[in-house]
Amino acid sequence: MGITSYAQNFEDVILWRALGHIEGGAYIDIGAQDPVIDSVSLAFHERNWRGIHVEPSAQYADLLRKNRVGDVVLQAAVSGKNGLLQYFEIPDTGISTAEAEIAARHKATGFNILELWVPSITLESIFEMVGEKDVHWLKVDVEGSEKQVLSSWGQSGVRPWVVVVESTLPLTTVQNHEEWEGILLDKGYDFALFDGLNRYYVSHSHLDLVAKVSVPANVFDAFTLTSHAFSREPERDAADEVHQNIPDAPTSELGSEVRRDVSSLWNAMASVRTAINEQLQALDEAKATAALSLSNVGEFSLEIAGIQTRLSGNEARLHAQDGTNEALSKSIEQVELNLVTHKGLLEEVKLDGSSAHAAANEHAQSIAEIQDRLTDSESKYNALAEKNGSLSESVDSAGLSIRSLEASVAQTLDSLTVRGDEINLLLCSVDTIKMQLLTTDEVLKEMRLQAGQNEELVAELALGLQAVSQTIEKIESRRWLYRPRANKT
Repeated sequence: MGITSYAQNFEDVILWRALGHIEGGAYIDIGAQDPVIDSVSLAFHERNWRGIHVEPSAQYADLLRKNRVGDVVLQAAVSGKNGLLQYFEIPDTGISTAEAEIAARHKATGFNILELWVPSITLESIFEMVGEKDVHWLKVDVEGSEKQVLSSWGQSGVRPWVVVVESTLPLTTVQNHEEWEGILLDKGYDFALFDGLNRYYVSHSHLDLVAKVSVPANVFDAFTLTSHAFSREPERDAADEVHQNIPDAPTSELGSEVRRDVSSLWNAMASVRTAINEQLQALDEAKATAALSLSNVGEFSLEIAGIQTRLSGNEARLHAQDGTNEALSKSIEQVELNLVTHKGLLEEVKLDGSSAHAAANEHAQSIAEIQDRLTDSESKYNALAEKNGSLSESVDSAGLSIRSLEASVAQTLDSLTVRGDEINLLLCSVDTIKMQLLTTDEVLKEMRLQAGQNEELVAELALGLQAVSQTIEKIESRRWLYRPRANKT
């Protein structure tokens, strides 16, 4: 959909064609002047764009503050340093300037010039106010001070997508872009269009916009005009009228009476000059005092501009917070519903908890019984351990007995003789040994039942008993050899 164009040369039409797809974009308008007449930004502001206006004229700065809610208005001029700047204001026009030479030309053509001191700010400082936010277009309309403005860009990394700079000398068609265009090219911009008054440049980061910027406003943009279109034409007419009304110098010879009058007039003018010089001296002193006061005003203006920027940011954050609060209200309603549901579930859990408590008491009783049984088992285990210790001592004693028996058997075998009495004695000893072996075997059986952990020792004892048994068997097998002989009568 087309826009209503308020700009003097359809700058807003060209910029909208390239950037109209962006929602809530941002702009910087240096030399903003009137908020409606010849305004490049008004069509964007009507579509929820917001930005910064830089305007040194108090008259137009006040109008901008009243008519541009949400925008930041800096009542200052842009120059190479922050401080104060001499400014030549031409009331009710758009041709006020900071250039003394241009102001002198305007004055020569009949314009009323007001010499003022105004706060000044660098373009780099303005970019610092923007922060990380994208600037979609920058317009510079400063009546001959374009180089000073662009040179104050400094080291800022901000790169507006499109830059529009008025590129003719004030009230002429003479182009002056050679003085400052190199600054933009070095910052990474390509030239896209000259519309007869302005030159358009596109950032290297957004070269896709060149095709949309490079064509002047035309019927296909489907825009409408306002009653303020071409509003600077009266300024040109006024300049032409001033030139036409300058009287020619008189060429007739003066009579003697006229010469006397002229002489008197020159004397009067000399007195006036003296008075004027005195007034100028006083005026210089007043200017110095005013400059000191304006210095403070400039600082206050910059502080106010910063506060306005922060206020704009706070308004945006408050707007976003409203949306967040609405979402939180809905979340709270849902939480309340969930709380009612959870209360019902809690009642059910309480009922289940009563049953669980009774079951827990039963489990506690069972656990107490188990603990009693464990205590009894520990007592039995301790008694068994003591008994095992006694058995271990018995096993050690049995081992000593077996070794003693082995020694006795060996000694008996060595001392065997054919004597019958000795054989009988030996056989008696063997019988005794058998009884001892039977007793030891029973002890071993009991030890096996009560002390499984002593199996290796019992096995060793068993082997010892087996060896003794084998020895006894040998003795038994030879028993007939040692029968006592009958006594002869």
